[in-house]
Amino acid sequence: MTIEFEKRNPKRLMTKEDSLRHAVHAAIRQVWREEDPIANCILVEAANDVSVDLLKHAKKSDPVWDSPYIIADKKKELRRELKKSYNFLKHADRDATSTLPVYEMAESNELFLFLVVIRYGLICGRYTEHMKLYLGYCLIWYPTLINAGEISMFGDYHREKFVDYTRTRFLKLWIEAIEENKIYCAEQVDDRRDAFDHGQDKILSNPIASET
Repeated sequence: MTIEFEKRNPKRLMTKEDSLRHAVHAAIRQVWREEDPIANCILVEAANDVSVDLLKHAKKSDPVWDSPYIIADKKKELRRELKKSYNFLKHADRDATSTLPVYEMAESNELFLFLVVIRYGLICGRYTEHMKLYLGYCLIWYPTLINAGEISMFGDYHREKFVDYTRTRFLKLWIEAIEENKIYCAEQVDDRRDAFDHGQDKILSNPIASET
């Protein structure tokens, strides 16, 4: 049996930059909805790899570790922790029985994603509303790592409003607020249209009938 893909007239073609944007947006929404961090780890690492490759293609140096967005004396520690998480799923052939606390993977996802967003801005020369909001979120949640002076350009984020909030309570209020953001909501609609409204509707055929 061979699989033959039906040829249809595409309404849209996806570039590598488009694909990176989709992956980043999906990962951001997964973070805020507290979805499976292991699944999100795979998505974030793929987005990270694409962002690095696109920088190489553009012959631009990776700005992440020279970036003013990360507090200088935290860069070495951050790099070490992210490397540990990044390699956890990557080298299952060498250390199949190793373990990693789920909370470490969840936090690494968020910080890896922060770096991918920074790279996206350099590659594309702009940030989407998802990304601007995510940079603000990181400023609130990781104040000892993120340079507030650099992120404040994307919005007025006052971390002191959320002191003593649990993560779940904070995210509930955060999601309620961003769902009122019309640009953010429009980007969600565009993402879905790009992903699913991609060609003429395919009619499901009867495989048994086609074989007779």
